[in-house]
Amino acid sequence: MIYWIQRYVVYLFPAVTAAFVIHYIYKYLLSTSKPRSILDLISSERRFEFPGVFHPDKADVIPILLLTLSYAAIAFWNLGDMQDPQTFYRFTRESPSIIVDIGEVRQVSTIVHYTGNFHSDSGYTLETSADGATWTRQEDLRQDHAKTFHWFFNRFEDGPVEIRYLKITAQRTPMELGELVLLDPQGRRIPSDGFEMTSGADLLFDEWELMPEKSTYLNSTYFDEIYHARTAYEHIHGIRPYENTHPPLGKIFISLGIRLFGMTPFGWRFIGTLLGVLMVPIMYIFIKSLFGMRLTAVLGTLLFTFDFMHYVQTRIATIDTYGVFFTILMYYFMYRFISTGFTDRAFRQLVPLALCGISFGLGIASKWTAFYAAAGLVVLYAIYIVLQGRKLHREGLTRHFVKRFALIVFVSIVFFVAVPAAIYYLSYIPYAKGMGEPLSLSLVWENQVSMFKYHAGIEAEHSYASRWWMWIFDIRPILYYLEYPADGYRVSFGAFLNPLVCWGGLGAIIALLWRQISRRGDGLGLFILIGYAAQLVPWMFISRITFAYHYFPSMVFLVLALCYTINGYIKEIPRGKYYAYGLCGAGIALFALFFPVLTGLTVPDWYGRMFLKWFPSWPF
Repeated sequence: MIYWIQRYVVYLFPAVTAAFVIHYIYKYLLSTSKPRSILDLISSERRFEFPGVFHPDKADVIPILLLTLSYAAIAFWNLGDMQDPQTFYRFTRESPSIIVDIGEVRQVSTIVHYTGNFHSDSGYTLETSADGATWTRQEDLRQDHAKTFHWFFNRFEDGPVEIRYLKITAQRTPMELGELVLLDPQGRRIPSDGFEMTSGADLLFDEWELMPEKSTYLNSTYFDEIYHARTAYEHIHGIRPYENTHPPLGKIFISLGIRLFGMTPFGWRFIGTLLGVLMVPIMYIFIKSLFGMRLTAVLGTLLFTFDFMHYVQTRIATIDTYGVFFTILMYYFMYRFISTGFTDRAFRQLVPLALCGISFGLGIASKWTAFYAAAGLVVLYAIYIVLQGRKLHREGLTRHFVKRFALIVFVSIVFFVAVPAAIYYLSYIPYAKGMGEPLSLSLVWENQVSMFKYHAGIEAEHSYASRWWMWIFDIRPILYYLEYPADGYRVSFGAFLNPLVCWGGLGAIIALLWRQISRRGDGLGLFILIGYAAQLVPWMFISRITFAYHYFPSMVFLVLALCYTINGYIKEIPRGKYYAYGLCGAGIALFALFFPVLTGLTVPDWYGRMFLKWFPSWPF
């Protein structure tokens, strides 16, 4: 009986979640799809009119602070170690080997090493000797491309080895090694005070106290941090960048955290996590600006804050966070722009447009996917111009429209072409330094061609790859980390959406689309639909390998679509706010349920089987 309960109780969770979402969307459509007058049905412009911006007020300060500080505490908790070796011995072509004399023959059971920058197919050749004459080759010390800035515990498989001399040879140069620690059969460190070694190799024994109990994501790189954190380090030190398949700005942001906190897990993850925190107040302000209701802003921000993708993806040192952060700003400022009129003061109208362009420039300099977001901006921009032209023509203000339109076009060229081009170009300063060349258009252009060829020609496969149609149903999370610390226990985490946001948001998108088609929609719903489509539709035509985290930008608009329904529940449905409370509460409850596999807590296997493995494709 217990076996059957453990095996099948897990399926209750997706069933209940799906049932709640279906009922929530159905009731929303049923309650808000009231018959409209003939004039409303005939009129089409209402579906394209954008309401004014509702600015936050003093009463919003407290919820903004509470939401932001609460999330910050969770986001920075257990983010990563703040200490790792910072000094490295560099193996060069002239000096590819080091020899260490530990003073006397000692039994060594384990050699611990911390890798630095650069890599080879295997790493380092390790040879040991008891007398300095006869050498025995041991298993290589690993430092391949997937294991830079990473701790390794190398236990001799056949038991402790009698050692007085160590010889370590880099299999290619240059290579950087951060630390070496020798452990005796009892697991105790062999003091290095009396060691004699190749000149400069003492850097390998100066930070032994930083050795962890074991190698984990808390003290080492994982997933694509092996590319982006490493390249951020290279940008700081003027080294030829290893990762050159994305624009440099995202890695420059990562390098700011490294400059503040050192080349440590906390350091290389800090800025991304900080921007994940800053997304919270920005989303609150965005939602309040769209809907004008504090309760909608609070509930919508809670849904965003406790989405799984938002939490996991901003805590890993990759560049996706920066693209999403600036996408949010792009759409916020674009909405501020299209909510103004051509008869408003020019400054009030053009400042949001300029800030939108700057955000666009920062976005594309971080990751090319910001171009997808920009496609949606173009559509919104065009709709707005056409509507304003019609409006001013009816009012006899055609000449004013032409003058203002010319000014808008000029500002658009400056802030959507010239400024982004300058940001993009200048972001290559550390790249050029690492390449040993002056910054030039030809250098930047060569990298653009290389990036395009790389992404167009990817034919790799991955066990956790997924397609766009899987993202919209949360079918295939990407597993970032997996460890089995003891029998019957596991540590794991991955990126996917909170099912309530994923399924509920998709239902809300469908509801908005239906309202628009049936002439019950408005410009606000259209704004959300265009934003969502701009993030998702391009991926439908991309054949290269893709992953669940590519859906991260779309999640922003799933939340906004849910906010649209929340606003409808609160304003149009009696006691509807309790449905909104239920939606938000369920989202937070799911975040708590899945928290162990969002942050890497140790849990028993039965917890995953009973509560988390909703589908066979979920790796929990």
